[in-house]
Amino acid sequence: MTDATLDAVLAILEENIENKLNTYQQLVAAWRCDIVTDFAGLAFFDNPTTPLLASYTVVISDVNSKVLVPLCLNRPDFERFVDFDFFNNSGILPPSNASFNQIRAGVARYTTAAFTHYFPDANESGVAPSDW
Repeated sequence: MTDATLDAVLAILEENIENKLNTYQQLVAAWRCDIVTDFAGLAFFDNPTTPLLASYTVVISDVNSKVLVPLCLNRPDFERFVDFDFFNNSGILPPSNASFNQIRAGVARYTTAAFTHYFPDANESGVAPSDW
């Protein structure tokens, strides 16, 4: 394979990686929009700072099916992240005492961290295009 051919293949790969990142970002943005129609009128949506408790399974199932699974992210890791981020690593898993706002913020922070790792900017560490 010539250097020109290799450069062309790498350019296509980098474009595909950028397209994948855009798709993933749109998926997370769509989830943020969908939660209004999906959860409007439910108690935890109307009072988003109160603990989810019994409603936790409804919310985490939605996050899992619409965000985590499509992005190949792990639900238990996300739950540990929420526990660490909001409850100082209490060890109470799943974190059903999280509020809807905390889950929403957790999704934003967790996916941003994943995007930074898998799609780093030139000055960031993470998976390089050559690693793909």
